[in-house]
Amino acid sequence: MENWTKNLVTQDFNYVYSLIKPLSPYGKELHRNFEVFKRGEEAKLIKFLNKVNLVSQFLKINTKNAIDIKRLLKQLNNIDNNLEQMEIGVVTDIALFNINRCCSTLNRITKIISNSYLAQLFKLNLESLNSIIEILKGGNKVDGTFYLADSFSPRLAEVRHNLRNCERSLIKETQSNNYFVQDLLARTVSSTFTISKHEADLIEKLKNINDVYIVSENEYTIKYSIRDNDTLLKLKAQKQAIEYTLQSELLFIKQKLRKQICPHIQGLKDLLKCIGQIDVFIARAVVANELKCTLPQLVNYNVIKITNGRHPVLEEKLAVKKAKFTPRSIELKAGVNLITGINMGGKTVTLRLVQLLTTMVHAGMPVPVDNMQLSLRDYVHFSKSDEDSILTGLSHFGQEINQINEILTHQNEYGLVLIDEIAHGTAPIAGESLAIAVLEKLHDSNNIVIVTTHYTAIGEKIPVYEWQTKGLNYEKWYKKGAYNTDVKALSNCIDYSLVRVDKKQQEFSKALKIAELLGMDKDILKRAEQLILDSRK
Repeated sequence: MENWTKNLVTQDFNYVYSLIKPLSPYGKELHRNFEVFKRGEEAKLIKFLNKVNLVSQFLKINTKNAIDIKRLLKQLNNIDNNLEQMEIGVVTDIALFNINRCCSTLNRITKIISNSYLAQLFKLNLESLNSIIEILKGGNKVDGTFYLADSFSPRLAEVRHNLRNCERSLIKETQSNNYFVQDLLARTVSSTFTISKHEADLIEKLKNINDVYIVSENEYTIKYSIRDNDTLLKLKAQKQAIEYTLQSELLFIKQKLRKQICPHIQGLKDLLKCIGQIDVFIARAVVANELKCTLPQLVNYNVIKITNGRHPVLEEKLAVKKAKFTPRSIELKAGVNLITGINMGGKTVTLRLVQLLTTMVHAGMPVPVDNMQLSLRDYVHFSKSDEDSILTGLSHFGQEINQINEILTHQNEYGLVLIDEIAHGTAPIAGESLAIAVLEKLHDSNNIVIVTTHYTAIGEKIPVYEWQTKGLNYEKWYKKGAYNTDVKALSNCIDYSLVRVDKKQQEFSKALKIAELLGMDKDILKRAEQLILDSRK
């Protein structure tokens, strides 16, 4: 059987799972690689779901703190590469800036969590975070940026002081060196200046000054530069030497900081992972609150029982049409569970609902139901046509046979098998006979099998658990004055809820009644009814 993760990947599940939106890079990574809880991991799943539930309560009660945490999670930056570089001996200004920024955001997040009951759910080890904050605190600036401040090293402070003095001397000496040219030109100039070629008298004067030389010229101007005197040359050499010393000292300090930070890197990684988990739980709790979900009840007997289950995907689509989804209630036991009813009765929707809710539970998600009891499954298999089978030229019936063959090899497992319109892709007599034979085999298995069908003989020959859609609500139909041939009006009056069938009901009579309401010729209906009665003698 396909692995569990692949079984979960359906359009319905993908839609619901896509609603979960972690905010931090660490939460997003965990969300992409979600855990699937298998049969035998009930205790682990219960613990996980209880956490989701408690976080959802936190979001409802502590709205301000919840908003602050979510805002800070968005600001959290990914520093994995920076930490990896540090571990191999590479440290840069950008890495220190990113790590300091991340730790600052983490510190604000953990303070909120530590002052709430979330601290009891998620054990935060803040030792490494606090140590790194202490190591880097000398570089924090008021505007939130970071730099290697003088406080990191007395030597650094001394070198920067010498550099500032040297730069001041350079400025003063440069101004002094430029005075004679300024006097000559009667204007303020820097060490490099430009003269228009229209100023011929100035150009002539500059030719006679040895300490001024031409740098470049064009059609309109000449660019000059003033030679440095001996003092300037010495000061520039001194500045270059100080800058080299400064870079050496900065490199020494960065390596010193790296060595101080490295022992705390693993602890910081563990904390970031924990914050990522909190982010995921918050994102799941947000969806659970929005969809009005409840916690499923895990049981140790073979059953799936749903009370007023809702399908979020279909709910949204129906809401666009200003219609409402009819919640479904159904109890499925080991063996074959049959769903019958008219084609407009939403039988396939019930299969999709059972599949979605079951896979949501296995993915650690609360479910949109009033109540749900189930035992975890070994696998989920939905027998239906898909695009791949069409591309390979395999007919629907051929594909269905292949899928049934696969299911039969796992009948001793505790799976959930959903078959939509079993064996309907062939002649009715052959299809019905094949369906009965297959379901007889599956009825004695540990699987919970849920099948939709129009084959009436199945319920008569196999002791299945049969359910039926209620179908057309005649009272609603007549009350709306919709007694006409409007199919849309008719569909709006169908009750899609399920009822248990204890005795075989006259399903054919419902079909004839709907045909009558849609305006079919009365003689045809009368003849059809007679043929049905004759066939059941």
